Amino acid sequence: EGVNTVLRRVGQKLDNSYKEYANFLADGNVVVILDGDITHSPYLFEQFTKMHYRFLEKAFIILGNHELWAYPGLTINEIVTKYRGLSSVPILHNEIILFQDTIYNKNQVTKDISYFPRTLSYDAVMNQSVDELSKQMLSARIIMLAGIGFSGCNDEFNANNGIYRATLSREQEIAESNMFAELYDRFIAATKAIKDRVVIVATHMPINDWKKSSLYEDGIIYLSGHTHKNFFHDDGMIRIYADNQNGYHGRNPSFKCIYSDDIYDPFVSYEDGIYEITKYDYILFYRAKKMSMQMNGEYEKIFMLKKNNYYCFLARLKSGKLSILNGGRGSSLLIKDINYYFDQMEKEIEQISSPLSQYTSIQKQISETIKSFGGEGRIHGCIVDIDYYNHLYVNPVDGKVTPYYATSMIDKTVYPDFRALLEEHRPDLIEGYDTAINMLPGEVLNSLVTSSRYSSTDIYKYSRKIKAMQYLQEASVLRCWYNMDSDPYQLLEDADSYL
Repeated sequence: EGVNTVLRRVGQKLDNSYKEYANFLADGNVVVILDGDITHSPYLFEQFTKMHYRFLEKAFIILGNHELWAYPGLTINEIVTKYRGLSSVPILHNEIILFQDTIYNKNQVTKDISYFPRTLSYDAVMNQSVDELSKQMLSARIIMLAGIGFSGCNDEFNANNGIYRATLSREQEIAESNMFAELYDRFIAATKAIKDRVVIVATHMPINDWKKSSLYEDGIIYLSGHTHKNFFHDDGMIRIYADNQNGYHGRNPSFKCIYSDDIYDPFVSYEDGIYEITKYDYILFYRAKKMSMQMNGEYEKIFMLKKNNYYCFLARLKSGKLSILNGGRGSSLLIKDINYYFDQMEKEIEQISSPLSQYTSIQKQISETIKSFGGEGRIHGCIVDIDYYNHLYVNPVDGKVTPYYATSMIDKTVYPDFRALLEEHRPDLIEGYDTAINMLPGEVLNSLVTSSRYSSTDIYKYSRKIKAMQYLQEASVLRCWYNMDSDPYQLLEDADSYL
C-alpha cells in the first residue's frame, strides 16, 4: 500500500471507532489521547495530524521514543518545538492540562459539557507552591499530567538498547526521567487537596520506567504505552490503562474508552461558613454537578452557605430583600439576616430530610420495578416515568400512586390502576409487569380516582416543590426554606385533591 493510502485507512478506522463513543457521549464530553509512537517520520506525523477526521479535533498527542529518532543533536525541548510546528493537534510535554468548563451562555447551564483546556508548563508548575497549584486546579473537571516519562529507571530496556537511536544518551535519559518524576511528585501533592476530580497521568512509558518508587496512587488513572504488552487493571483504586497498544503490525486500530464520573464540587475545599460568591461561581457549581439551570434574575450579591457538606445559596436584591435560590429562581425570605439561615441550616435540613427519605424510598421501589420490566423509571419531583407519555404520580402526602397518560401538561388522562394504563398504551410491557408487580409495596397499587381527562396543572406545582426538596439528596443543596414551626409536608396536604 502507498503511504497516503495507509494513512487514510488508519485515520478512517480511528474515526469510525471515535464516532461510536462520541455519538453516544457527545463530542463535548470526549477527550482523545494519542499516547506516543505514532511514527518515526516527521513527514508522516505531519500528514497524519492534518487529516480532516473528527477524532483529531478532540485529540492531544504525547510523543513517544520513536518520534525522537529523526532529530539527533537536538534537545528534547527543541524536538518538541519541532513537532508542535508540524502538528495540527496539540502536543503535550512535561505539563499539566486543566480541562475546564466552557460556558457559552452566561445565564444557562446544561448537562452537556464542553471542555476548555488550559495548560501549565513545567516552569509554571515548579515555580509555584503546591497550595497555589491546587487552587488553580479547583476550576477543572479533568486534571492531567502528560509527558514521555522516559526510561531512566529501567535498567534492562533503555537508551543503551537504542530506543532513542542516536538522539538521547543514557545519562540524558536518566535526567529527563528525574525531571518528570519531580513534576509528578508535585502534581500528586497538589491533587491530594482536590477531591472528586478525574485525575490522569498520561505518559508514553509506564511509571516503573521513570520513577524509582513506582507505587500507583489510589484513584489516579494511569495511561501508558511503549511496552507492546497490553495490560489493564481497574479495581476502583488502582487504575492502569495500558491495554490499547497496536504495535508495529496492528492493522485495525481503534479507541478504547475510560468512563469516568466527572461530577465534582468546586467548593469542596471551603470550610464551613458564609461566603460571597459571583454569579459565575454559582453557575459553575451547577455545571460541575451536571445539572441544568437557567439564571435570568439579576442579584446584587450571592452568598454561599456551607455547613457539614451541605449548601444553601442566598441572593440579595438591590432593594435589600433576601431570597433563597432554587436553581435560577429566587423565593423571598422573611428574615433578612443571613446568619440566621446559616445557624438554622441543620434544623431545616433535618425537617425536610426525614420525611423526604421515606417518600423517596417508595419512589425508588416503584422506579426499580418499572425498570425491571422495561420502563424508564426516571424520578423527577412527584413523578416516575414509564416513558415519555406514561407516568405515575406519587402523592407526597400519603404515598399512593396514580397512573396517567399525558401528551402535554394540560391534556392528561388518569387510569384506575397501573395495569389499565399499560393495557392501553404499553401492552408490550404487560407480561413483564405481571411478573414484577409483587415487588411493589401494597399501598402504591391503590387508585385515587377513576379514569377521566384531567386538565389542571396543579400537580406540577407540587412536583416542583418536591423536586426542590430532592436536591438535598441529589446534590446536598438546600433550595427551599420553611418556617421552623411548620411541617413542609403539611403544606402539601391539599395535593390529595389533585390526581
